[in-house]
Amino acid sequence: MMFTNFHRTLNFLLFAWLATFSVFANATASTSAQFHVERIGQYQYPNTAGERRVYVLQETKGYLQKLGQEIGVRSLAIVDDSSFLLVDPGPDATYTQALISALRKIEPRLKNHPDVIINSVARPEHALGNSTVSSSHTKIYASSITQANMVERCPNCRKRLSESLNNSELAKTEIQTPEFVIDKHIGIPNYPEWQVLEFQARTKSDLVLWHPRLRILFAGGLISHESIPDLIDGSVLKWQAALQNLKQLNPRVIIGTGPYLRNIKINQAKSTADQLKLTNNYLNELEAIVRKDFLAGGNEADADKCLNLEQFAKVKGYKKLHPLNIQRVWREIETQEMNKSSISSN
Repeated sequence: MMFTNFHRTLNFLLFAWLATFSVFANATASTSAQFHVERIGQYQYPNTAGERRVYVLQETKGYLQKLGQEIGVRSLAIVDDSSFLLVDPGPDATYTQALISALRKIEPRLKNHPDVIINSVARPEHALGNSTVSSSHTKIYASSITQANMVERCPNCRKRLSESLNNSELAKTEIQTPEFVIDKHIGIPNYPEWQVLEFQARTKSDLVLWHPRLRILFAGGLISHESIPDLIDGSVLKWQAALQNLKQLNPRVIIGTGPYLRNIKINQAKSTADQLKLTNNYLNELEAIVRKDFLAGGNEADADKCLNLEQFAKVKGYKKLHPLNIQRVWREIETQEMNKSSISSN
């Protein structure tokens, strides 16, 4: 009997320890970041020693998972023996320190701080980490709209992001807004080989970087990889037009947003149409179904409940984002159609 009681007690302690360890492991997974780094190109540049290497960095442990399954920020790094450019550093120090550490394993001579940071969009998960990875010598660039929006919104965005991620340390992250506005006609100083394009589609300003020779396109939030596009701040009509412009570039590699992809290089084998397929098809189907319902006299209050696109139901983010996208697009289509009627009557 004593042995049986001892055995039961031992089992109880063991299960309690395992449960505690499991909780600790889950907590650790949600508060730490880990990165996959993939080299997607290299090229010679006349004013640099050696070559410039181009990397994509993806967070693999779901650091931003609480924001939604569709959320995943991909950063672009351009490195040579004397310079370091980083696009979209992420939300906070935990994230940026893990990013730099992962890149340094491949680039052991990497500088501690980038020479140049580019914020492609005024979203805290993309840009709040500016202050955690920059130095006094770092130049931070963005579009004029992104710069203005960050100055105005960053304090509130930081608070919301901290609450969403349940991360009190993030709320203490210093806000550093871009000091320099990118001139799209000139491009990025010291990086003339990269063209800069700007669209008003997913947000009021979406910056895109394009390398014509390597045919590498950093599209940011304009392309959703294996996830539903987020139209909360966007325009479906302008987004459709932006995708047509990007398609004409015929990129070899497209870097967008979304959950972790095991191998970006797999996408390199796909055609431009294939890489744009999910984002393009979803937006086209969404616009068509909302317009049809509006013209048929549908009811906006019920639209998000009945205008389903079952072919996308298994794509990450559908359940959360699709009803919100319906509401956003309904108002946009309504405004467009009302303007048509107003012009016709005049």
